[in-house]
Amino acid sequence: MKAFFSINRITFLALTRSYVFQTVLAFLLLCVIGLPMLLSGDGTALSHIKLSIDYTLSFVTFILVFSILWTSCTVMNSDRDKYQLHLVVVKPVSKVTVWLGKFFSILVTHTLLLFISMAVLYLVLHFNLNSSTYTQKQREKVYNKILTGRKTIKHDFSGLKQLYRKNWKEKLAALKKSGEVLTDRNKKELRQEIYFQTLTNSGQVEPGKSSEFIFKNIKEDSLTNIILKFRIFVGNIKMISKQNKPKAAGAWEIFDPRTKKYNKIKGSLQDYTSNIFYELKLPAGCLSKDGTAKLRYINKAESVSVFFQITESPVLYITEVPFLNNYLRAFIVIFLSLVLITGLGCALGGVFSFPIAVITVAAYLVIGSISNFVTLSSKSALDIKKEQSFEKSLTDFLLSVIIPLSRFDTSDELSSGILIEKSKIFDLLFFLILCKEFPLLFLCIYIYSKKELGLITKK
Repeated sequence: MKAFFSINRITFLALTRSYVFQTVLAFLLLCVIGLPMLLSGDGTALSHIKLSIDYTLSFVTFILVFSILWTSCTVMNSDRDKYQLHLVVVKPVSKVTVWLGKFFSILVTHTLLLFISMAVLYLVLHFNLNSSTYTQKQREKVYNKILTGRKTIKHDFSGLKQLYRKNWKEKLAALKKSGEVLTDRNKKELRQEIYFQTLTNSGQVEPGKSSEFIFKNIKEDSLTNIILKFRIFVGNIKMISKQNKPKAAGAWEIFDPRTKKYNKIKGSLQDYTSNIFYELKLPAGCLSKDGTAKLRYINKAESVSVFFQITESPVLYITEVPFLNNYLRAFIVIFLSLVLITGLGCALGGVFSFPIAVITVAAYLVIGSISNFVTLSSKSALDIKKEQSFEKSLTDFLLSVIIPLSRFDTSDELSSGILIEKSKIFDLLFFLILCKEFPLLFLCIYIYSKKELGLITKK
């Protein structure tokens, strides 16, 4: 352990005294102080704080990832390039100890940079919010919607899959009866069409009618702090544009388990603009004993239907933790991304030369981002499709060996006041780092420990 801490301390001191560390620290401070001053959005406090969190955290993460990638590959190759590694390992010190010492020193150095950046950003956000000319109402809106940690609860649409399969079987039976033969491509297109029709019909509310939404697993201590967020589309989803935003009258009602009746939600009767998000506060005493809330939307329009994208809206927001708690969770997630990049950089830096290691890690991250994008795009329309395809097989293979860095992005959740779940942190730590990255690290450490040093003992 003495050798490990010695290597750790020497590497840490060398990194913190280098111009690279000072330059990265200067860029980070410029980013967390300068960006919130430059960004304004639409002039409201809500837009200003949201953009400040979103853009600043994204830039901070990018700078740290780039710095770790460069530093780890450089440090792991420095002793070999300077012909000094043989002076360390004859102490005797194992190469595994050398690797671990450098890994932890790089990780501690950049964790320190992350802590300084996020601490300064936290102070800057509150300073800008309280020192600006924003009204008290605007500040309260920011604290309620952004500077908080709200859990998202979606309504129960589990019956959608069964309805889709029923429509698909009926369509196949009709085609078989007519003698029509479908190719694989035609089947894929037909699945997409039926799935879209199922979504549209399930979210449609005809004039004068209502649609019920059920939310489950709500805690009793959230009775006085439940927000309903939704948006509707008037007429036809495909016809909606930024220039044409029609309105439709509507109202929300909530089921009272005590009286067994639906009651109107205060302030919900109004003309709703198409493709605009709205928020309503639900009254107390709206939950049943099993933590279920039932709501229904009544279409008051005389001649037009309205549509919900039922996989997206409506949702309930319930305040779970204060903003500082959610902020610390974002810090933990970004820290895990630093662990990921540091491990990859040190692992491949110890096996390959500097340029090959940098290119390999960069390519690994890019491929991971592409594979994650392909998976999201396929699941958005066909998440209930069971048949196999070449694209799906390729994506499944990539995701089984590649770690998508975008999974560690928390800027959008934090800037929207959405709770960063503990389950997400556990999934990132266990499934992506322990299960996917560690086997690669063990392999690279083993190769690093077995590499011959005869060619690098003399210049």
